[in-house]
Amino acid sequence: MRIAAIFAATSALLVISARASAPEAESQPTIEAATAAAAQGDAEAAFFLSAAYFTGKAVPQDDEKAVEFARQAAELGHAKAQNNLGNFYFTGRGVTEDAVEAGRWFRRSAEQGFAVAQDTLGSMLAKGVGMERNPAEALEWSRKAAAQGIATAQRRVAELCYFGDGVSQDYAESAHWGEFLARRNDAWALNLMGSLTENGFGVKKDSSAAVELYRRSAELGNARGRSNYGRVIFDALGTKRDIPKALLWLMLAAEQGEITAIRFLESARPELTKTDIAKGRRLLAKFREAGSQAK
Repeated sequence: MRIAAIFAATSALLVISARASAPEAESQPTIEAATAAAAQGDAEAAFFLSAAYFTGKAVPQDDEKAVEFARQAAELGHAKAQNNLGNFYFTGRGVTEDAVEAGRWFRRSAEQGFAVAQDTLGSMLAKGVGMERNPAEALEWSRKAAAQGIATAQRRVAELCYFGDGVSQDYAESAHWGEFLARRNDAWALNLMGSLTENGFGVKKDSSAAVELYRRSAELGNARGRSNYGRVIFDALGTKRDIPKALLWLMLAAEQGEITAIRFLESARPELTKTDIAKGRRLLAKFREAGSQAK
């Protein structure tokens, strides 16, 4: 069997650090065989050696050698190695940190269809890290990664389409990915769907359903979900008013630094009685006690 076929048969995505990829552990070739194959220009062998030196398995851990072999494989067109080389430059492991160079390698990997690199490139473009900020292109790459099942890309598409920052606002697409993630109990997405449902953006308006979505997000610890859940309870939007309960969730969100909760509490202060505040604080104490016991 041709040595490249042996290496290709062992390749699979494995997140090690900074989303670097490595071959699987089963049926791995020897370091000697890999070294000989890499010397003959075998990209898969070089990729294997890069992962070995990165993890320190079968050879002493050596970031510089990991970079050396990742570069060899990347220059030979290996998509996962290109992604890994981008990670090395982005994190500064084994090489001088360089976000611009990292972006170049992520792009080359992404152009070959590697979903993790597509997601990373989308993130860099959305934030303007290592390259000029370009929300439209960020959305394009994020959509590609989202279609391949990358959850962070799915969230980015939902967020970009929701806010319409540098792209056309599209509540329907935001709701598509938000609902997809919410079905998987994603706290961020549950809050997003609560907002869309409360306002009737991209989905049917339903105040009671929005409350339930905010509740689920809040109970999973999402700060914005807690703020929204407290707000709708306080304002009796789709549920009965219960000021102490509202204060519980608003105070929890405020403790997490959620600015919407902090501002809401400040604006609501004139309406609050000493009894409301005392009951809210007792609920908060019970919540903390229950959480401590659960641990």
